[in-house]
Amino acid sequence: WEPTMPAYWLSYRIHADATREARAKELTDRVKAMAGSSWEDSTSFLIFSSEQNIDAIAQDLKSAINLRTDLIVLCMTEVKAARLAGAVNDEAIFKLMPHIRKV
Repeated sequence: WEPTMPAYWLSYRIHADATREARAKELTDRVKAMAGSSWEDSTSFLIFSSEQNIDAIAQDLKSAINLRTDLIVLCMTEVKAARLAGAVNDEAIFKLMPHIRKV
């Protein structure tokens, strides 16, 4: 089997507060709406295919989270392309993944 669309992985942290469940649902619903297929067996981690480019996906998902408290990390599986949005508590990610861009 060969995927026909680019594949991405998404890791996310949704801050525990009164609207956490709604934000998490909004985020995963947005992924499902753009995904050709997806894998969701892990907590706060998804793999999916999409015809959209990484910047369009990152901007769309960014609008589903609280940028002051939540975090998303989006990466393409086949190339060194990664985007990050939200509250970064540990700047080491920028050294570990020098190709990541904050959106």
